[in-house]
Amino acid sequence: MNQNQMFSEMTGAALARLAGRDPAALARAAGVSWDPAALTVESLGVRYTLALPDYRCRPEMEPWQYLVVLHHLDLADGTPVSDRLCTFGALKDGLIRGGGFDRTSAEALARLLHGLEPDRLRRAVSALGGREIQTNADFTARLPFLPRIPLVLKAWYADEDFPASGKLLLTESADRYLTIEDAVTVGEVTLEKLKQALE
Repeated sequence: MNQNQMFSEMTGAALARLAGRDPAALARAAGVSWDPAALTVESLGVRYTLALPDYRCRPEMEPWQYLVVLHHLDLADGTPVSDRLCTFGALKDGLIRGGGFDRTSAEALARLLHGLEPDRLRRAVSALGGREIQTNADFTARLPFLPRIPLVLKAWYADEDFPASGKLLLTESADRYLTIEDAVTVGEVTLEKLKQALE
């Protein structure tokens, strides 16, 4: 099965699960806005409208990002966002897929951060709706993939002893809102958006 066919089948299944569900209840559980005509979802600095009842998205969202949003609406249970951070590998069923993403994302961030001016990273994070927070890293930002699915980017700039490095983390409550496959997609989409914002 090719990627387009897989996406179409998974999207159809997700829409079928949402059919007939109370949009007000979905919005409360997912922390998004609702009116009788649409749900309003903010993701990485962009506001999207999902028209009801067919969940058609405007402006158009990247396909796999859109699928994650549909899955999130289906799974969301209103659990408060945790203050505790975790790796993708620490999520439920995350040992293989999540652990693999932890490694590949660290490699990708090391490449992105190599020789990067700190102000460029700050501007890119701001363009994605992120905000800087204080931690033990040289730079840390909270990136709002969805209201109840924040990611935390930690970056360490190169010095005379160590090369640049970075980590992308989720909050422990992500397990209540995403499957591990969706979590990895969230990470991949966020990395790609960050790369685009840095170009």
